[in-house]
Amino acid sequence: RWGDFFSVGASWVISDEIFLQDNEYLTYLKLKGSYGELGNNRGIGYFPYVQAFNTGWNQGTNTGVLLGGVTDPNLTWETSQITNIGLDFAFLNNRIEGSVEWFDKESVDLLYDQPLPMSTGNDAITTNVGSIANQGWEFMIRTRNIVSRDFTWTTMFNFDMVDNEIT
Repeated sequence: RWGDFFSVGASWVISDEIFLQDNEYLTYLKLKGSYGELGNNRGIGYFPYVQAFNTGWNQGTNTGVLLGGVTDPNLTWETSQITNIGLDFAFLNNRIEGSVEWFDKESVDLLYDQPLPMSTGNDAITTNVGSIANQGWEFMIRTRNIVSRDFTWTTMFNFDMVDNEIT
C-alpha cells in the first residue's frame, strides 16, 4: 500500500577546474551520474489487496454470495531501478557539442493480470509477474556549421543502442 523510492545524482564540471581553464579547444566537459528508483501501481484500482464479495446471486429462494475477485495478498509495487552515467562536452567555443551516456534500467515485480481458468469464477488475478532489463548507450552530437547575423546552420545527430531482455 505504501512505497519508498529514492534517487541520487551528482555531476562534476571538469572544465571549471584549474587544470583545464586555459584550454583553448575544450569549452565544456561534465561527468554526471545518477541512480534512482521509481514505483508504479497504476491500473490496479484503489484497493487491489482487499478481498471483496458480491451478493444477490440467487438459486431459487436462497440468496447467494460470490467471490468478487481473487486477490494476491503478496501484491507489491512494480519497481524500476535506473542507473545513468554520462559525459557532456563542447569544443571550439561550443561549435561542437555532444554527450555520451550509458544507462541500465531494471523493472521488477511487474504488475500483470495473470489469467485464471474460468471454472474458478474469475478470469484473472492481478499479481507481480516477471521483470524486464533495458541497457544501452545514447550518443548525441550537435554542430553549428555556419553562424552569422542573418543565417545559422545547425546539424544534430542522435544514436541509441538498447538491449531489452525479459528476465
